[in-house]
Amino acid sequence: MKRYILDGNIEKHNDNLITDEVIERDIASPEGELLTEHFDIFTLDTTIIVTALGQLIDEGMIDDEVKQLANTVISRQRHPKICFDKKSQPLLNANIS
Repeated sequence: MKRYILDGNIEKHNDNLITDEVIERDIASPEGELLTEHFDIFTLDTTIIVTALGQLIDEGMIDDEVKQLANTVISRQRHPKICFDKKSQPLLNANIS
């Protein structure tokens, strides 16, 4: 996962990403966030979560490294500043048929 999804930035993908300060900065200036040239926060986090769940389905377990990453991104997506950000609302409220 770290090679393909995080593009060698595994060391930057840690619990610092779920601090109020970093989340506020990323929402205010999304072009400065981690891997913004490839993904937005929602897309990157969803990709990591889906990868973890896919590994669980395929292998019956999730690697420790993947668990740690999934825990970080789930915490970030549950953060009130992400959940209630006005820019995120259209995506979060999308009706997928």
